[in-house]
Amino acid sequence: QAQKHYEQAQKQEKTLNNTQAIVRAAFYGQIDTLFVNAKAQEWGFIRNYKHQGLKAYESDQKPGSQDLLNYAAIHTFQNQGRLLILAPEEIPDTSNICAILRYPKD
Repeated sequence: QAQKHYEQAQKQEKTLNNTQAIVRAAFYGQIDTLFVNAKAQEWGFIRNYKHQGLKAYESDQKPGSQDLLNYAAIHTFQNQGRLLILAPEEIPDTSNICAILRYPKD
């Protein structure tokens, strides 16, 4: 069912599968449904710039870094988005995280 829902949203240009873009969308409350691989972690840094807004940077796990998938999950939940933690084979895209947006992409 997740696959079908995601494919329908793809046709409407309402999906993301890039971790940095998903982190940003989650922070700003733009995610309707977030699909997260239960066995994955993607480490990185998040910065909120005054004139550019929130940016996420992927990196190895180091002091000060955080799991970007977890960050996106928390912010999706806080913004009343639907959160689905799934087995890797149940993720409806090839990445560890993908999202259905509330509105089509610009």
